[in-house]
Amino acid sequence: MIFFTQKHRGAPFLCPAKSKFSVLLLCFGVLFSLQVFAQKISVDYKNVPFAKAIADFSKKSGYQFVYDAAFLKSASPVTLTASNANFSELVPRLFAGQPFTYEVNKKIIIIKARPQLVNPIQVSGKVIDTLGMPLPGIDVQVKGETAITKTANNGTFTILSFTANPVIVTRSMGYTLKETPLANVKSADLISIVMIASNANLKEVVVTGYQTLLKERTTAAVVKIDSATLNQQLNPSLASALEGRVAGLRFSPGSNDLELRGPATFQSLTIGTYPLVVIDGLPTNLRIEEVNPYDIASVYVLKDAAASSIYGSKSANGVIVLTTKSGAKGSVSINANADYFVTTKPDLDKMHYASTSQIIDYETAKYKSELLNFANPATMFASYGDVGVGNIKYYSPLYQLYRSQSEGKLTADQVNNTLNSWRNNDYIRDYANNVWQNETRNRYNLSLSSGSAKSNTFVSLNYDESAMRIKHNNSKALTMYLKNTFDFNKWLTASVGLNGRYTNSNATDNTFSNYDLQERYARIVDENGNLVYSDYANVNDGFSGGGAINGQVASRLSTSPDFKSFRFNVLNELRNGITDTKAYNLRAFTSLRAKLLKGLNYEISFQYETSNTNREQFYDQESYKMRFLYNVMTTFNTATNKFEHNVISNGGRLSQQNARSYNYTFRQQLNFDRTFKTGNLNHNIVAIGGFEARQNESPLFLSDVRYSYDPQLLSSQPMDFKSLSTTGITSYLYGRRTMSGNNASLENPLNRYVSIYGNAAYTLNDKYNLTGSVRVDQASFFGLDPEYRWKPIWSVGGGWNVSNEEFMKDADWIDYLKTRVTYGINGNSDLTSSPYATATYKNDVLYPALIYTNISAFPNPKLRWEKVTTTNLGFDFSMFKNLLKGTLDLYNRYSSDLLTNNDLDPTVGLKTRVINNGNMRNRGIEVSLSSDWFKHKGLTLGSTIVYAYNKNTIIDVNYSTTSAFSYISAPTNFYFANTSFQTMYAYKYGGTVNGYPYFLDQNGNPNVTFDANGTPTSVVSINSPAALVPVGKLLPTFNGSFSQRIVYKNLQLNMLFVYSGGNNLRKEVVPLSAIASNTYNEGIGQLYTNGFTDMPRLYFEYPNAIKNYASTLSDLWRYGDNQILSADYIKLRNISLSYTVHANFLKRIHMTNLRLTAQANNLWYWSKAGNDIDPEAYSLNSGTRSLTIPKSFLFGLSVGF
Repeated sequence: MIFFTQKHRGAPFLCPAKSKFSVLLLCFGVLFSLQVFAQKISVDYKNVPFAKAIADFSKKSGYQFVYDAAFLKSASPVTLTASNANFSELVPRLFAGQPFTYEVNKKIIIIKARPQLVNPIQVSGKVIDTLGMPLPGIDVQVKGETAITKTANNGTFTILSFTANPVIVTRSMGYTLKETPLANVKSADLISIVMIASNANLKEVVVTGYQTLLKERTTAAVVKIDSATLNQQLNPSLASALEGRVAGLRFSPGSNDLELRGPATFQSLTIGTYPLVVIDGLPTNLRIEEVNPYDIASVYVLKDAAASSIYGSKSANGVIVLTTKSGAKGSVSINANADYFVTTKPDLDKMHYASTSQIIDYETAKYKSELLNFANPATMFASYGDVGVGNIKYYSPLYQLYRSQSEGKLTADQVNNTLNSWRNNDYIRDYANNVWQNETRNRYNLSLSSGSAKSNTFVSLNYDESAMRIKHNNSKALTMYLKNTFDFNKWLTASVGLNGRYTNSNATDNTFSNYDLQERYARIVDENGNLVYSDYANVNDGFSGGGAINGQVASRLSTSPDFKSFRFNVLNELRNGITDTKAYNLRAFTSLRAKLLKGLNYEISFQYETSNTNREQFYDQESYKMRFLYNVMTTFNTATNKFEHNVISNGGRLSQQNARSYNYTFRQQLNFDRTFKTGNLNHNIVAIGGFEARQNESPLFLSDVRYSYDPQLLSSQPMDFKSLSTTGITSYLYGRRTMSGNNASLENPLNRYVSIYGNAAYTLNDKYNLTGSVRVDQASFFGLDPEYRWKPIWSVGGGWNVSNEEFMKDADWIDYLKTRVTYGINGNSDLTSSPYATATYKNDVLYPALIYTNISAFPNPKLRWEKVTTTNLGFDFSMFKNLLKGTLDLYNRYSSDLLTNNDLDPTVGLKTRVINNGNMRNRGIEVSLSSDWFKHKGLTLGSTIVYAYNKNTIIDVNYSTTSAFSYISAPTNFYFANTSFQTMYAYKYGGTVNGYPYFLDQNGNPNVTFDANGTPTSVVSINSPAALVPVGKLLPTFNGSFSQRIVYKNLQLNMLFVYSGGNNLRKEVVPLSAIASNTYNEGIGQLYTNGFTDMPRLYFEYPNAIKNYASTLSDLWRYGDNQILSADYIKLRNISLSYTVHANFLKRIHMTNLRLTAQANNLWYWSKAGNDIDPEAYSLNSGTRSLTIPKSFLFGLSVGF
């Protein structure tokens, strides 16, 4: 071929005729080439081998390819779809990502080696999203080169480039492929790459634990929370990180409990509402708050049957799938986190307690009212017992003050002066100032990630230390996690890991953790900080069957050398009776995956879990409880005229408890995934089939309690519990007393499960989805009856990717739209029920050689799984170029064969029995909307709204009781058909006459009759359930959240508001018949006799002749339908501010990440009930406050290297 060249300078250029003809041919060829380059070509390659792709391309374009066959060995498959595209546009896309380049010469495309640098450049950088959050697991490649690496958990990467001015290609499902050209890049430079979320619904994967699917190919209701979202705020636990993120998932901050789509069972205590937790595909007995949140890459919440029915008889409450982090290919990356939490003391002002002065007035009025029942104070106080007389009952120091006055030991002025001085005391404030402290928590996490072409490793170590609100209460936890993955060759991959956690906690005896332990006018310390001792307290030992003390008895014994002092100060007791708990749990797991054929692989997995918990509680011999026990067990020998201490002498009390568990899961599974084409139809089939075996064993051993224990000598005194528990002793103070030992016992619950399962998903043309699953569970405690033994748990589903239809092409405002519908069955199992008669083998201290059996439960041969059938209709959408994304789900969950009490014919030997008897339904709607609705010059404003509504109805139940109060006090155990589970019932309030309330019975008649003066003459109890009226629900019918993100460059502000409502609560009222309490609410100052008419008379305001009526009316007043308020609330759960240091600066200090976070939790709330009621810290059914959830402040530091 002849090319034009320039002649020597100075000589004229001549073009002979032959040359002119050549020029004409050349121009014609160029014009022809331009025409060909402009021609339109359509291709559709899905993972097609490069050789096959260029052969098809050559046929359609008319171009010939010239290449060395060795090049094709390193070529990557081609995925390229285009319709009527220009030739010039397609050729670069055809060669994108290939380890060679090309040159077009006329009708020939020459494939040639890519020029390489002699000294490669090391390119380092960090990949982040539009919010500045690091993105782990992103594929990073130099365009045209074969090497691929993944970003580490902090988003950083390092890769070698053999190309000058390379183009860095980053890709990941859910994000738009990004090509970042680099000019004059040096190894010392650190680049920053921002990935933009693509039509994420098309590319996002769904991990169900058994398999991983593209979201576009699923029909299930699944919510994913990725690592970036989880770490937007500092979270005390992984459970709290889910709050407000998942529509329909209700989180209780006090208990860390989770409930998905309403209650699916009546057995909230035995089965519970907690979803099944799955870690890396295998079910575990762990709760998610026990998992280190820094180890988690993503969380998937499986809501409907299509997603969760594959988990069988443990999936009715939903499933939470945790995917842990893995090592990333490339150099070693190290990440460290240091978090500090401080939680303030609860706000006592929001408890609305009565003042000390009001309590003194109340108790004084009660004393005077009680005195009317006796001839004089002496006979009244005689009823409280005395030393040597027995029948000892407690009375308060205020009563003792009046007793001393009646006995002439104090004058009226002295009593009044003392009471006035007491009015300035406040035991609760003293307790808060001296026993409570601000809670603090330090959490440190260190992780290491590395990987190569053949393996990757992720290791983390987490240390968590807390000082609790009560002094001397603390906890420590050390968690270790290791995960290794090995690619032995192209067809064999293995992973192995170990997760261990050790905890040690110390907790004060519950008796002394009560801040209302003593009267409000008592003191703990004086003005100088010196301890103030009470001569006695309303506290007994708790080991010997109780016993009380009062001022008279304490005074008489205080001078006796044969008895120990009853003096009490809570600060001396905080270190006594502390329960020291040490526990560990280990989870070891491994899996092996082998590729058998194209699209077919075999996987085997095994997981072993074990835990061991030891609890030890020790009371020193000088502790209050041991002194009390010493006095209780003191006897008097009339023969020797001496006191004896044969049962309890000097020494302390030691109790120990041990619990263990051993669990394993073994699984074998075949996985099939193939995409193929028939004509114009594209098919994708994903299927799995497997076998699973599980065993849960939880032996519990209780050791003997040791008395007179010496912690130095490790010695104790033998106890004759045979005699103590039968004959007992004659206590000098309390008469006959018995005491039982905590005899050693062994329980060994063992449950085994065997399952076979299958799941398949078919997709046609990326538009239409069909899914199905089936599972059969067999268990050691279920399914004796052949009718139920082999009943499967199954699901079917269909999906339609509407946005992929041709008729949607013009609707450019809709980026993505998918509809899906599923129907299926989940199961629940109650391990406390059995098809067999169960019994306990035991012996007795009376006859230690005789083994006998106690029947624990009668057999239930028709016992079967609780069944939950769910229908779900869902819509996923994205609009306005991903400006608005959302999900809408409507569901119907029908729970049948629910285990609950059933009325039986008494002739069978039982009146009631827990059997599969009840049916219940939950219907609801869930909405999630999110939008980054403002972006301009580094400022991004984004909002997310989550809303869920649930209507619960009990369809059928065959159990009733004749006690109206049972329906009021225990709504989880007693209910009516056609009502909601945990419906709140109340007595029908009729009105108040002269300060005396009355209520209406089932016939509408008042239960109180009055004389002409308005004084009750008779009061009748209301016992019929027919007299009750429903006054709302205890469980909320709607809940959700609103979160706001404000991002400006490297600064990010996040706010999370949560809300809940549609349920009710009872008012906090003063019981009409109660004795004085240390924490009565401020209502006791509004006495009827003081002229306040919004409250009825209290006990001491009743005439003496009808005082007993107060006790009858008290519960009616407390649980009347006039005491109902709304439980709706809104809370600012947290607000956080974080700053991420710029990548260029980090490069200079040899770091890859540096982030600072400050956060505040629970700063504000609004409650419709008013009066500072916090429904999250309130017993809705009983109408009593708990301590409000205090404010907390969190500070976090995250660094990466």
